[in-house]
Amino acid sequence: MYPIISLHNEEREELLDALSTCVDYLRDEAALAGQCFDDLCGYCPDDLRLCEPLEGVNVEGENAAFLVALVAMGIETAQELAGRSGADYEACAAVLANPIVCEAGKRARVIKALEEVTSADLWDTPYRMGEGKTVGGFLYSWLRRNFKTPSQFAAQAKAYELKSYLVGAVGSLPNEDIESLLQAVSLVSVLKDAAALARAQRKRDIEAAETFAAATRAACASR
Repeated sequence: MYPIISLHNEEREELLDALSTCVDYLRDEAALAGQCFDDLCGYCPDDLRLCEPLEGVNVEGENAAFLVALVAMGIETAQELAGRSGADYEACAAVLANPIVCEAGKRARVIKALEEVTSADLWDTPYRMGEGKTVGGFLYSWLRRNFKTPSQFAAQAKAYELKSYLVGAVGSLPNEDIESLLQAVSLVSVLKDAAALARAQRKRDIEAAETFAAATRAACASR
């Protein structure tokens, strides 16, 4: 079917409708991003070391998992924890008694001291309750899944960030590409395909970096 050659007001109305939809959508997205920003500011304390436990945390189970991690480091008593980390005995005793609900400041001091003094050991010591994990990896995820931290907003924030980048990216596309995307059966499929390509490229980059690092270490060892 051929387009109508003569000018008609419908062309103007179609474009105005498209722009109106765009304005409404972007305004809604901006409002949602702003609400997420406000929620994050109100949810997390200014000092993240003082974050409180999340509601519904399995205190008994998470406490046990934390203590198992310390045992993997050869730490079973408050005295051993104080000696290994350099943190004060009172704080170490409180943390061992109840890692989840102890005073946030004491927990923060002990974990920070342990990390500063034994960083290499934390990341090298296997954690038996998680296949392929280390004590350091466990403590990293333990803090973020059990307490009011920015982690609870990470997925939302990254989604809004990507949306803002896509707005700018679309503005740099030629008209031909924009038309093709508008006529695509599913933009979600287009984005998923792009994400798959990006993951594959990232995997290749990581493998190349690891290969280079291994070759460098081997060369240094042979000297």
